[in-house]
Amino acid sequence: MEAKLSGVSVELGTLSPPTGPSQSPSTTDLPLLMIPKLPVSSADMLPVATPGPTLGSPAPPPARTFLGMTRYQWLVLFAAWLGWGFDIFDAYLFNNVAPNCVPSLLGIPLGTPEAAAATVRWTGILSSVLLIAWAFGGCILGIFADWVGRSRALLLTMILYSLGTAACAGAPNMGVFVLFRVVSSVGIGGEWAAGSTLVA
Repeated sequence: MEAKLSGVSVELGTLSPPTGPSQSPSTTDLPLLMIPKLPVSSADMLPVATPGPTLGSPAPPPARTFLGMTRYQWLVLFAAWLGWGFDIFDAYLFNNVAPNCVPSLLGIPLGTPEAAAATVRWTGILSSVLLIAWAFGGCILGIFADWVGRSRALLLTMILYSLGTAACAGAPNMGVFVLFRVVSSVGIGGEWAAGSTLVA
């Protein structure tokens, strides 16, 4: 007797119990499950090969490094260093041009005692504004970098810093000049936050 269960052929047989005085006469033929006929191919019996290194295979050559750093790491370090270098150069440059810049923006004749006093006063004020805006830019643009990524944030902060610095050249008075310095300083602070994270 043969039956098909879920596409598998199964052969059924009967088992006749042994005859004896202890057996009940009602148990005559019991169904017996025989060996199933499963459709097995030779491909099913082979183990599945998984890719991986074998014994004796050569290891991939290590990437070329200099001082333990890859080319990409050097590129990131150079980009961050370039941005930081321009930031410091900006602050240094302003201190050099302040004796001519500050009196001109305030309308004070150059070379007078009033011009010298105004230069000292406004250089201190602008340096303090620079440091405060650096900290503010680092906090705000650091959070912004978490949203858009460090590389994009570094590029955007460098653009912000560059535009603010370039706009300082066309400032007509001290108030507008301070505003442009704040914009460039915010960009510098954000650049430091994004650049230091990339370098780390």
